[in-house]
Amino acid sequence: MKTWQFGILLFFILGLGGMLYYHPPQKIIQQENTVIMAKVYYTREEVNSSIERKLKMGQFDQVFDIYTNICKDQELISLLILKAQEKKIPINLLFALVAQESGFHPNATNKNEKSEDIGLMQLNTSRFKKYSRGRLFDITLNVELGTQHLRELYDKYGSWEEALLRYNGWGDKAVLHLARCLTKEREIDKIYNSY
Repeated sequence: MKTWQFGILLFFILGLGGMLYYHPPQKIIQQENTVIMAKVYYTREEVNSSIERKLKMGQFDQVFDIYTNICKDQELISLLILKAQEKKIPINLLFALVAQESGFHPNATNKNEKSEDIGLMQLNTSRFKKYSRGRLFDITLNVELGTQHLRELYDKYGSWEEALLRYNGWGDKAVLHLARCLTKEREIDKIYNSY
């Protein structure tokens, strides 16, 4: 190797040439997040297809057994699966949202400064003004309105992550809510995949 070739090689190894191969950590994290998001979305499709096949084949008990690990109320499980299919919402995502919002407690409430979040899907009284507080506790109505709202957000923003983020408002609390929902969704995916 000639001296000038060695100098160029050394320049690339130790000097500025190494900068050509340097990627800022932020970009790497962004790339990792993209991979994680793609994997979660793929899991959603796979899980939904599997559930739909099982239901079409009449394997209701098997599907219910999976979700009784998450929620003990069979009627609520049935309602959530029905509404998820009707509104074309990923089933495990809906279960994760309800788990995060209310812990599957139909009488859950959360007081805000000027409004209140009510029921399983924590419907906000300022958003759903035309319904009385008492009516928002109705399980069927609460799930119908909540799933419709979630679907509308998805249709508007084009991703389930953005829909979840907007479901709970905007800002730091909404980002934390999104992270918790996605974590819960992965936990439910693991339960589903273990069957």
